[in-house]
Amino acid sequence: MLASALHRRKFPHLVTVMLKIVIAYLIALILFASPVSCFSKQEFYVYKSPDPDAINKPNKQSLQKGTQKNIDNKKIPYKRNTPAKLQCNSFEQEMNLAKSGDENAQFTVGLNMYRGKEAGCDPKKGIYLLVSAAKKGKYSDESLNIMGYEYFKGKNIPENYAESRKWFKIAADTGNAQAQNDLAYLFFHGLGGAVDYQAAFVLYQKSALHGHQLAQANLGTMYANGLGTEKDKEKGYAWYEIASLNGNEPAMRNKKILSSEMTTAEINAAQRLASALFKTIEQANPPGRAGENN
Repeated sequence: MLASALHRRKFPHLVTVMLKIVIAYLIALILFASPVSCFSKQEFYVYKSPDPDAINKPNKQSLQKGTQKNIDNKKIPYKRNTPAKLQCNSFEQEMNLAKSGDENAQFTVGLNMYRGKEAGCDPKKGIYLLVSAAKKGKYSDESLNIMGYEYFKGKNIPENYAESRKWFKIAADTGNAQAQNDLAYLFFHGLGGAVDYQAAFVLYQKSALHGHQLAQANLGTMYANGLGTEKDKEKGYAWYEIASLNGNEPAMRNKKILSSEMTTAEINAAQRLASALFKTIEQANPPGRAGENN
C-alpha cells in the first residue's frame, strides 16, 4: 500500500519533468536553428564608393537604398591617398587663364580648387571649372571620377544622374576600376536611366578583376542573387571570399549567410575557385598597380 501511494505521488511529478524537458527542447530548436530558411530572404549589399573628400574622416558614408528587397546598402569605410594640401591663392595667373576659357588652366585650377585645403580653395568653383574643361576635352581619371561622384551626390553641383553616368562611363571605358564600380551602381539602381543588371554585372566583373574590393563584394552579390547572370552560389562565395581577404566586412557576413545554404562539397569547390581567382588578380595587378583604382 505504501509503495502504491508513493508511486501515485511520483507520477504527476514525472509528468511535470517530462513536460519541462519537451518545452526546453522546443525552445532550443527555435533559438539554435539556422536562421537561413530561404536564400532570397537574406540581405545582400551593393556598395558605391564614398566621398573622396572624406577619406580619412571617421564618419562613414551613407548611400541610397537598393531597389531589390533582398539588397540594401551598408555604411562602409573607403580609403584613398589624400592629396597634398595646396595654397589656392598662389596661382593667380592660372586663375586668370581659367576665367578666359583656357581648358588647360580650367583643368589645373579646378583640381587645385577642389582638392585644396588652404585659404582661397572652393570645391564648388573647382567642380564647375572641371566640368567646363571636360566639355572641351580636357580631363583625367581623377577629374572624371570627381565629376561622376559630384553629379551623383549633388553636393557641390546640382544632382544629375545622367551626367554622373556620362562621366563615369568615360573613365570606366579607360579601365578605371573605381569608375567601373560606380557606374555599375548606377546601372544596378536605375539612376540616370533604366535598370540594367547585365551591364552592372559586366562592370562589377571588370572592376573586381582589377582588384577593387567593393566591386568584388558586389560581384559576389550578383552571383548569389542571380542578377545580371545565372545564380551561382560557388562563384558568389568565391568573390565574397576574395573581398573578405581584402578587408570587406559585409562580404564576410554575406559569405557566412551564403555558406549556410551550401554543402561541404560546394564550399570546398568555391574555395578552390577563390584561390585561382586570387592568383589571376595578383598577376593582372602587380605591386604598384594592384588597388591603385581601389
